[in-house]
Amino acid sequence: MRVQYERAGGFGGPAMRRKFTIDTDDLPAQEANELHHLAQAADLPTLARSPAAAPNPHARDQFHYRLTIEDKNQRHTVVVYDPDVPEKVRSLIDWLHDRSEKD
Repeated sequence: MRVQYERAGGFGGPAMRRKFTIDTDDLPAQEANELHHLAQAADLPTLARSPAAAPNPHARDQFHYRLTIEDKNQRHTVVVYDPDVPEKVRSLIDWLHDRSEKD
């Protein structure tokens, strides 16, 4: 499974932008399992089929996240906006953000 994570927005604009791609084949087994679990719990295929949420016009400095998961010849992309990120997706975003700071 390959996951692409992108964060944009925030007060610092381009300085706050973060892009990160990770492949479970490159991770230790425990981390790969954790990422698989978080990705399954986030249920991006269902979110990708739903109408995209619009950014809050009163929160111009909000972060937004683009997540793309490629697994078993399927690819799903969603864009979510703070502060309305579903909790099940927030856990995945937090894991990816933390991991992106290590690399």
